[in-house]
Amino acid sequence: MQSKTKEKFESLSDAKEQKLAASFSGGGLDASMLENFRISRDEAQKVLIVANSNSSDSMALLDYYYLRRPWFYYIANRMQVNCPITEAITTAEYLNLEQQIAAHPKIAQIKYIILLLDIPTRVPEATYLTLWASVSTRLYHKFNKEKYITHLNMGSLEDCRAYVRKLGAIYSATPNSQKSIFISGRKSGLVGNKFWFEDVESKVIYGQHGKSAYVTIMHIDSPYYEKIYKKEPPHLWQCQDVVGYLCWGWNGGMHGNYAVPEPEAHGGKVRFSGKSNWYLIQTIESFNGRREVHQGHFTQWFSHWAFGGTNYSSTPICAVTHVDEPGLFGVNEPTILWKKWIEGEIFAKCAWDSVKSTPIMFVGDPLITI
Repeated sequence: MQSKTKEKFESLSDAKEQKLAASFSGGGLDASMLENFRISRDEAQKVLIVANSNSSDSMALLDYYYLRRPWFYYIANRMQVNCPITEAITTAEYLNLEQQIAAHPKIAQIKYIILLLDIPTRVPEATYLTLWASVSTRLYHKFNKEKYITHLNMGSLEDCRAYVRKLGAIYSATPNSQKSIFISGRKSGLVGNKFWFEDVESKVIYGQHGKSAYVTIMHIDSPYYEKIYKKEPPHLWQCQDVVGYLCWGWNGGMHGNYAVPEPEAHGGKVRFSGKSNWYLIQTIESFNGRREVHQGHFTQWFSHWAFGGTNYSSTPICAVTHVDEPGLFGVNEPTILWKKWIEGEIFAKCAWDSVKSTPIMFVGDPLITI
């Protein structure tokens, strides 16, 4: 049934295509809306969503994301893979996973691969610094850097569903004339406009990633946004209307639970307020892409009470993380990452264009923008 529907969709005449475009836009149609529709339809056909058939949560998220993410239903591609339900896998297990994805009948046209909850995230790859590479980096090189890989693998199924609901809410609030597959927080009018960067108490002499990001975006003509940078203590404990956030987390003396109120007394000290529901986060912590670690990590950032919020009101929309030690010079290049983000590039391109090492993992929908 699905394939027949897709074939019918792709063969629509211009007149029928316009009616379908109007249904996506919620009403009237003009030339720009029709163009947005066609671009979105074509881009959605390049998406492949991957779930783990051994995980009921992963399979449930596959249906939820596919049905509720604007522009994916009936257009995007999806598949199940048979792999372990663990963060770390052996090289042999990784190669089996890689082969399954590479065998998808439409893999040649795929540009975005989204790995869902309970897909493994790291595989052995010894270098002078690290023992692990990310699964997504291995796939990125397998496909000759022609496909962008991100994860939707927050701490729980409900955390992932809340993320998908946020995508839908922002899309619904976007004016019909500007709706497309590239969901933009700014176009909705519901998100913040402040960048918060700090290098407070960074433990290394070359620890200037916050400053690099700040100086970069200060040179971009963007009067709509405010940019805040701090080098000396205290930390930026209270941030408002966040659209971008960079800190050193545990490496900056914040303790590992700075984003959530438990389990230690130092937890939950970083608090976001105002319109802080759509932002990119980068922390200079080696293991923030693991689920159980002494440092701050992505499952905390995407939890319902993160950064002083309630019901996911202060969670990010995308995150740059590491599944193993990247080394200071292996952290994503901030001058590229943040320049592209403020200029409105999609998250997938912001992230992958700034890669400098193999343990990198990106969390979030690949097609969202600031």
